[in-house]
Amino acid sequence: FFTTFAYYLASPLNIIVIFFNSGNMDIGVEILTLIKILLIANSAVFYLKHTYKYEKNDIIIFGLIYAYCSYVICYSFHIMWLDCLYVLPIALYFVDKFIDGGKIYPVILTLTYGLWTNYYLGFINAFVAGLYFIAKYIIINKITEKGQIKKFVKKLMIFIFSIAISFGIIMVLFIPSIKQLSGNMSTQNTKIINIENEKIAALSNVFFNNYVYDYSEQAGLMFASTIIIALIPLYYLNKKVDIKEKIVFSSILIFLMLPIISPILN
Repeated sequence: FFTTFAYYLASPLNIIVIFFNSGNMDIGVEILTLIKILLIANSAVFYLKHTYKYEKNDIIIFGLIYAYCSYVICYSFHIMWLDCLYVLPIALYFVDKFIDGGKIYPVILTLTYGLWTNYYLGFINAFVAGLYFIAKYIIINKITEKGQIKKFVKKLMIFIFSIAISFGIIMVLFIPSIKQLSGNMSTQNTKIINIENEKIAALSNVFFNNYVYDYSEQAGLMFASTIIIALIPLYYLNKKVDIKEKIVFSSILIFLMLPIISPILN
């Protein structure tokens, strides 16, 4: 039962179940899901407000878009996966603070909380935070200047060590789980590139929100809303956005999409 607890029940928000019995637990689960979706929306608004200094009223719609992306809609019944979605924007906020000279321990605590609620998605949070750290550091700093590479490597090592500490803290949950799951962890296709017509169809299926069940597992649930796709050209045409930022974030986006055509990356 301990490994079941570690995967499904570790979120502190689950304390809400004490107010319900087996006869009305379905209502408790609905309320818990609603609370998490509210937290997801508000964490996105918090990140955008404090990182980009936008007015709160201007970014509520983007908080809602994040909260009701296809991932949340399709996987909302996996309530143990929802915690990490409200943790991620907070983690990225603290990553920005660390890059600006702040302490690393808020990053450690935030990632640890995400890993504790669900190590499966918590790992993804740590991975995305790492990519985000590299991207933002390159965007903010002139990495080619003398001494900057050394500073970057030093900060990166501290960041990697902080992620290791976060994993170390939740080992009480993770070690029993990994022992139980180790027999199920395998890959059948180790090709570097494997382009199939079905995967191209799956990708277009996501972009144009034409949901086809057979393609959903292949393409990943990354669709947010039509308005996001419509705004992409404006992002690249916006002269206030630095060209370096456009290149770096575009590179990250391409990298995150590569598992669609690369089984080994997947």
